[in-house]
Amino acid sequence: MQGDRPATVMGNAWHQVFPKAARGRFWAALNPGPSNIKEHVCITVMSSTGSGGALAISTFAAERLYYNIDLNYGIAISILMASQFLGYGLGGLCRSIAVYPTYAVWPHLIPTVNLFDTLHRNKNGNVNIRRYKLFWIVFATIFVWEWFPEIIAPTLTGIIFQTAQVALSRASSGGTNGNEGLGLFSIGLDWLQIGSSSLSTPLASIISNGIGVVLCIVISLAGYYSNIWNAKNYPFLGQALFYENGSIYDQQAILDSHYNLNKTALAEQGIPSYTWTNARKHR
Repeated sequence: MQGDRPATVMGNAWHQVFPKAARGRFWAALNPGPSNIKEHVCITVMSSTGSGGALAISTFAAERLYYNIDLNYGIAISILMASQFLGYGLGGLCRSIAVYPTYAVWPHLIPTVNLFDTLHRNKNGNVNIRRYKLFWIVFATIFVWEWFPEIIAPTLTGIIFQTAQVALSRASSGGTNGNEGLGLFSIGLDWLQIGSSSLSTPLASIISNGIGVVLCIVISLAGYYSNIWNAKNYPFLGQALFYENGSIYDQQAILDSHYNLNKTALAEQGIPSYTWTNARKHR
């Protein structure tokens, strides 16, 4: 999660640099004591939440991108806040089954919880000393290595064997670009792309996800090469709308001045089409 290690460093520095609580109420409010695990968890939650965007923003982006609509800032903020509060409210209503039960373990949070435990509890214990040492070894290794796939040799982000690329079509291969194909037989060497979730996900979940991925690949390829719903008229992967001849659909051509559907224009333009893979996902 974002901000784990920097939060500890900054929290300890804050406690050491600023005057202590004994100097008065003002400093007691700013510097009540050493940085603790509760403060660290709050900082991590806030930084992690702020590092991602709310889903409602996608709606505003689509309106600007496809329909040239710029929402009033007040309306946009109100919609955004309402959708967020709705989500938090539903989460609160479900806390009795999603949060409180001890068996409701979320595997991806285990590394973060373990890091909190290492940084704040029994700091001088033998186990924590070994954890610290492992942390810095891994940190230094990743820091040095990531210079290569990110800056020096971006090709290392993903490698595909040339023989496999020749044998496979672009639909099933697509190199290492997930937007152009399924990326079969490609190997990723960039840890930022690989991620750490596989290290904390239970084996049963990994196997289940793997089976699902294989099924999706088989269904996607079978449907495309069987030309279901005229799949070959369109790109293998794509989220846009298309005319029957495969060109991009003009969405504004079927809307009136108030952005409502113009049925006459729709009859003239024709029904828009999805790519096979996108249609399969939404069925």
